[in-house]
Amino acid sequence: MSDSEQINEPVEYDYMARSADLFDFWQSPECSMEEKWIEGLIKSRPIIQEICAYVTNTGLFKDSRDKHDSLKAEWEKIEDLTKRLNTAYYHFLDKVATAPTRMHARGVVILCLPLLLSTLDQYTDGQKGS
Repeated sequence: MSDSEQINEPVEYDYMARSADLFDFWQSPECSMEEKWIEGLIKSRPIIQEICAYVTNTGLFKDSRDKHDSLKAEWEKIEDLTKRLNTAYYHFLDKVATAPTRMHARGVVILCLPLLLSTLDQYTDGQKGS
């Protein structure tokens, strides 16, 4: 088969490799977890949005939408937006860190990152309204 006859198969989006980019901010020397974690999330928002645009179209996310909505509603009861964002962010980090296998970690990104984005959006919208 010549080069012109090759079949171009669609390349699957590697959301796991892209999600690793979310942790680049924390490796920078100027990063202080206590002072800059929200700033880091806000700077990472385009990456989070990009990944979420992909993962929210997966079967796993669609099949788990009720659980997503339930947890989102539970977190929305937390009135302090910083505390709410902190809850979502550390929930995501905890699930990634304790995932027993790579397959579980992939599921964490699919199921938890959209929750983090939703909470980050609420936080940034709340800051604009303040």
